[in-house]
Amino acid sequence: MLEKGLGRHDRHLRLAQGVTGEDLEELGRKFLSQRVLVTGDEAFLDTREGRLTVVTALNLIVRFCPKIDIDLGNHRRLVTDSLGVLNRVDQSPNACFNEVRGAPWEEYDAVLYAGRLPECGPNVTSVVGSGWLAGVSCYGPTPDLPGGPYNPFGPLIAATFGAAEVFKRLIRARPGAVSFFSPTVFSAYSYRVYGCCEPTELEPTLPAETCLPEVFLAGAGAVGNAFAYALRNVPGVTGPCAVVDREDLDDETNLNRYLLAFHEDAYGEEPVRKVDLVARAFENTGIKCRLYKIEIDEYLKRIFDKAEPHPDVVISAVDNNDVRPSLQKLWPDLLVEGATSDSVFQVSRHAYVDELACLMCIHSIHHAAQSHEPYETQAAKRSGLSDKEVRDALHDEKLVVTPADVDAAPEDKRAFLKERVGRPICSVLTEIETLSKTPMEMPPAATVSFVSMAAGALAAAEVVKWASGIGSRLETLFQMDMFCPIENAVLQGVEKSQRCQCYTRRRQIDQYRASAFSRR
Repeated sequence: MLEKGLGRHDRHLRLAQGVTGEDLEELGRKFLSQRVLVTGDEAFLDTREGRLTVVTALNLIVRFCPKIDIDLGNHRRLVTDSLGVLNRVDQSPNACFNEVRGAPWEEYDAVLYAGRLPECGPNVTSVVGSGWLAGVSCYGPTPDLPGGPYNPFGPLIAATFGAAEVFKRLIRARPGAVSFFSPTVFSAYSYRVYGCCEPTELEPTLPAETCLPEVFLAGAGAVGNAFAYALRNVPGVTGPCAVVDREDLDDETNLNRYLLAFHEDAYGEEPVRKVDLVARAFENTGIKCRLYKIEIDEYLKRIFDKAEPHPDVVISAVDNNDVRPSLQKLWPDLLVEGATSDSVFQVSRHAYVDELACLMCIHSIHHAAQSHEPYETQAAKRSGLSDKEVRDALHDEKLVVTPADVDAAPEDKRAFLKERVGRPICSVLTEIETLSKTPMEMPPAATVSFVSMAAGALAAAEVVKWASGIGSRLETLFQMDMFCPIENAVLQGVEKSQRCQCYTRRRQIDQYRASAFSRR
């Protein structure tokens, strides 16, 4: 049990314990005593990219460090915004945030510099962001990035890398337990990693306006917060977004990783709905939220009951393993998932038109693997149809539910089938699969601020790429450990599993999609 005042740092402390071996209480005292300085280059701080980098980095760092000084020169608005974020996130007795001028860097346990440095000192990390590109250095020169039209994703990832490096400097891990980032450039468009002086490829610019189709954000926790935080910074983005999460923010440990949550949200007299955090982020933007404080399964039922539109795009930001396959079985045009585990984050992309793995494929999970019963028997029990009818429908997509099927069904299934008379049986079976439960082994919930931010921001980037038609280099998944060199990250395309439903039941799924989207 952590002593009073350390609960809000719980996730970061436990992550640090894994690479230091120290007692949690001792780590806590270290965290509460260390000081961080955030400063930067006048020219970079004067840009929109620089301001976003600084404010986002501070929002991430304050989740684990309560003593932060800022030296931002004459950029008064940036100073006001920075101190505003710091004081809203942490109002604990341990918090101490100050504006300073010309403070010696060697007095701080970690320094984050926004802009270019010819050489980083032993406690200094420098970051820059421009376009899709994020540059970071913990030793040697800061990478020089080409300029271009505003794009939030490079600065957001730069801020994320910077916060991760500050965290690693503060915890003082065992030798070899973590690696600091060498002078590196990462592209949030192509997922390529460039050396400090390596020329980067020309990348597409964001359009002036991005119109989202029907979006379903499943989960408003850590990754969902980061997704919304990133998307609200995209200029000219508009469109509908259903946000579904049944939980409230009523635990101080949520402040470890919820980028949209402030002190008053965790310590107020009334619990704050997590969906309201997302709605607050999208205020004064073109994104129109519909909020649902309900179970995701309940929202899926509403989709099938035609009470809600079938989504074109689904973002899986959940920490419930049972829900993930249900989201995939909506078979949207695009499904993007952000997942985390300790210091690792993963983003996966599943576009229906691509001949690549669906979400269930990459985890080798499907109904048949979970039961010794044949698929036909499982589907018959759930639907009320006979084994033969299910088997015949798998080979003949024109077969429909008839009144005779209703009469022959068990009593508890008749109402369900009666509402679907005339609909293709294969479409009904897909609906049943979507509403059913399937255990799935996936990474656990998000752990800390900068890991969650990386997953959510890159998920948002994938949605924006898809909606704006500029394409994506993410074939299936990208995975990175923030405690390892960026060069060790994995970018992988995965073929469909020939045992997965996306392969074995493609015709039926096509028909289900045609029916589902036509009902909108």
